[in-house]
Amino acid sequence: MSSCDISNAHWNFLPRILVNRLHHVSCEPHWEKYVNDGWREHNRLIALLGDGDFYRTWCVDPQNDGERDQKKNLLTILLNKKIEDCHRNFLYRRIRGAFPITFGIVEDIKRNDHRNLSKQLHRFTADAIAAALLEVQRKGIAAIPHVDGLICQQKDRERVCKAIGKQIFEQTGVCCAVGGIRYSPLTEDEKQALAFDEIAASDDGMSYDEWEARRAVKTAAMLKLTRFIRRVVGVTAFDSTW
Repeated sequence: MSSCDISNAHWNFLPRILVNRLHHVSCEPHWEKYVNDGWREHNRLIALLGDGDFYRTWCVDPQNDGERDQKKNLLTILLNKKIEDCHRNFLYRRIRGAFPITFGIVEDIKRNDHRNLSKQLHRFTADAIAAALLEVQRKGIAAIPHVDGLICQQKDRERVCKAIGKQIFEQTGVCCAVGGIRYSPLTEDEKQALAFDEIAASDDGMSYDEWEARRAVKTAAMLKLTRFIRRVVGVTAFDSTW
């Protein structure tokens, strides 16, 4: 049997909490700047959560596995701590400084009862796992829920991980890793093109035509990913903030 667990599970749903607040205030007068700034912050947040190892981002030495595990435990605890305890922690203050609107909302949710946030995050995670379980069962794949993931046979592991990743993406816009496998709505060619560094063609051994072709695929991939995420968050205001 193999476990398919969501990396930085509850953190992946912070963009959804941010989106919910932006939807709520978007029609209110005098909130235009807050909403525009919120969408810019949203874009940065999903980019951070969807690229590399989220926990290593906050490490002094990102290559240190021990420090990475410490940051993972600490960040998980901080989401569930009382606000005043969080404010005493340097790492929390650092993250809050990077994403002030998101954590302003988080603290609003936790203000009367710090457990209110974890209740929402647990529900979002459970909904994603339940939807992924239903999807794989329809395909004849046996799986059972386990904490923040699913357990399945090793031969089905990749498909189950991608099914969970797909549900997280459709709820949040985050291309998260599940069991070390990162979901993306892009094809392999599109993902490679998205990572393409647009250096001069002569510096990479490419002909000009090859360079232009790869650049065109990269542009198309960026537009495709933006459309996918825009559909997830469901607002036209999203387009103007990229």
